[in-house]
Amino acid sequence: MLNGRNRSRELLAACTVLALTLVGCGSTKTNSGSSGDAKGAVAASVAEAVKSARQPIDTFVAPGPALDTSKITGGKVYVIVPALEVQDFSVVANEIKSVFSRFGVDVEACGTTGGSPDGVANCLQQAINAKAIGIVTVGITQNTAPSAIAAVAKAGIPLVNGMTTSSGPGDPKLVSYVAPDFVKLHSWLTDQFIVDSKGSAHVLAMRTTSNDITPAWANDGVVKVLKDDCSGCSSKVIDVNTVNQDKIPTEVSTSLVADSSMKYIVAGTNNYVPDVVSGAQAASRSATDTQVGTVGGSLAVMQQLGKSQWTAAVAAFSLPALSWYLSDSLLRLMVGQPRAGALDFPFQRLFTSANVAGLDLTQKGWSSGSWYGKADYVDGFLKLWGKK
Repeated sequence: MLNGRNRSRELLAACTVLALTLVGCGSTKTNSGSSGDAKGAVAASVAEAVKSARQPIDTFVAPGPALDTSKITGGKVYVIVPALEVQDFSVVANEIKSVFSRFGVDVEACGTTGGSPDGVANCLQQAINAKAIGIVTVGITQNTAPSAIAAVAKAGIPLVNGMTTSSGPGDPKLVSYVAPDFVKLHSWLTDQFIVDSKGSAHVLAMRTTSNDITPAWANDGVVKVLKDDCSGCSSKVIDVNTVNQDKIPTEVSTSLVADSSMKYIVAGTNNYVPDVVSGAQAASRSATDTQVGTVGGSLAVMQQLGKSQWTAAVAAFSLPALSWYLSDSLLRLMVGQPRAGALDFPFQRLFTSANVAGLDLTQKGWSSGSWYGKADYVDGFLKLWGKK
């Protein structure tokens, strides 16, 4: 478990890649707020949070007691995602397949046409008809297809909600939640910019409005942090989603031209980085005078960080590791030993120029999870499940 301040609220962690596929409504909108004009010193708690967030995870901590999985010897698990063609979702599905192959369990991946209610309901019904022994949804909120979710519960099929919230409704014997803490990840970027600016950061933040959960990422992880912890800082927010993504460059450019002191941008999720950079370039900014922070840790943005190409901070989490935690949560439901309480997903880390040097910034390095430290979650889980 990572140390540092935890600014997240219950039910407000959500999937980074959700912004890629779940379409939100509304126009691009900007809001601004300031926490004061005077340049302030950096609070010790902020500096400590940044230092802690940069540290590697070198010890695997089991998310629960050992399991007797000897009776799991076949059947089918469904992994339901918004879109199979999105790399992040296919990575999760393939990792879960690799886990359950050790139990002789087949895994069926089902795409939902961008996470549409009809698509989600169709996949859930397929799982019910196939008498699935378990279901993992990825980036799909509980209220997307409530009738189908209720049908899954009635059928008694264990369901793990992945990459939406860390806790939520449902019978704890049948329903579980696993997700990174996206408010915390955004707060790490904000803290990094406070430290880098010596307490005078003027931050432009992308606020994702894809659903009712995602706005809290910027509201609580950026705006509130600056207001509470940095008297000399200010923020401006641009509401973004996949409907108006093409407007991001113009909004970013306009904001940067209007305020020459705005040197820091929280791009939100990785998919918005190209649009943000395009807007910064249109405002005649360069990577030497404007820093971009993002959440997710894709290989492309990590390589940009390694080369000092616009991306200056990445609040990352490991998708392969998350897939194993999703699998563990489902196995616990299947054997009647659900995990107690919300999971604080540990494989999250803040990367900056201070700790990116020496990382294997290749596809192999990304897949291995070596960026996050020496903790061997694969070996840890296999021992926990009696498979090693």
